[in-house]
Amino acid sequence: MVRLAPLLFATLTATAAAEDLNGFPAFAAFLAAERAGAKADLEAAGARPVTFKDETRGSGGGFASHLRTIRAGDEILLEAATWDRTGPVRLDRFFDGGAARDEALAAISAHLRALMEREFGTAPEFGPRMQATAPDVAVLSNFTLMEEGAGLAFHFAPGEVAPKDAGPVEARVPTARFAPHLNEEGRALFR
Repeated sequence: MVRLAPLLFATLTATAAAEDLNGFPAFAAFLAAERAGAKADLEAAGARPVTFKDETRGSGGGFASHLRTIRAGDEILLEAATWDRTGPVRLDRFFDGGAARDEALAAISAHLRALMEREFGTAPEFGPRMQATAPDVAVLSNFTLMEEGAGLAFHFAPGEVAPKDAGPVEARVPTARFAPHLNEEGRALFR
């Protein structure tokens, strides 16, 4: 049985299914195609059974976030995505460029690392946790928006930031941690 990290992991209760992405037809189509492709690829690799749990999270302000949990045999994979009406959105979309963006990513990274240390203890400086929480847009890409502009939720598969038996981990970063670095669009979304 998988034990879920109590302070960091938000329950995997579906708030809405992928097909409930009203106003985001391209996103819904993308998710359906990705699901079919992932199922075919995983089953071709011998993973059985393959199940999916889809949750729409943090929609509003012209954005929608989605979290997909894939169980393939004994493995658990998490795929998070945020879109606007035209396509995928990267984390840096919400921050001013240059130093402001770098400071926002550093603040998010530091918050994530502090949460992990408090919950799971210290980690090696060059270990998986430090790599999974590095202050880099490409690394911090598995995020969803929290409801009502409350912040960002980052999603980690078992073993990425905690012992594998801790299960999937969701770490929430409140808006206050990165608010000083938001651009105009970010300020409108995160209150």
